[in-house]
Amino acid sequence: MANNKLRIGGLEELRAELRNLAPMLRAQAQGLVFDAADRAKAEIVAAYPQRTGNLRRGVTIQKDFGQFYVAVQIRSRAKHAWLYEHGSVARHYVTVDGRDHLTGSMPARPTFEPIMARRRRALNDALIELVRSQGLTVVKVA
Repeated sequence: MANNKLRIGGLEELRAELRNLAPMLRAQAQGLVFDAADRAKAEIVAAYPQRTGNLRRGVTIQKDFGQFYVAVQIRSRAKHAWLYEHGSVARHYVTVDGRDHLTGSMPARPTFEPIMARRRRALNDALIELVRSQGLTVVKVA
């Protein structure tokens, strides 16, 4: 690619340009994706309470990449992570022996999902800028 312009005389030239462009973009994108994932994990861990440390220890990150892709998966593996994030409602039921039983509610404490959404938007913007810096046009589709 000369002067950030894609000049194609035929199909073979297109294939050659795309083969050269893809690994270079993947390598740069990998750094952006992995950095964003590390920052998201650190922010989530810092936002979780320290009581037992189970929520903090439960945040895991798995990174993968290939010739044409980069992927990251961040999870909160603590058993009560979903309840912490979404909360629960009070429930009333009668036990087998006829006694009334009431469970308490737990308020939702959205932590993981808002942080991930914010970090994902920032990463998408950075990836779009990376592609644009190579002279390509990016159109956001709703």
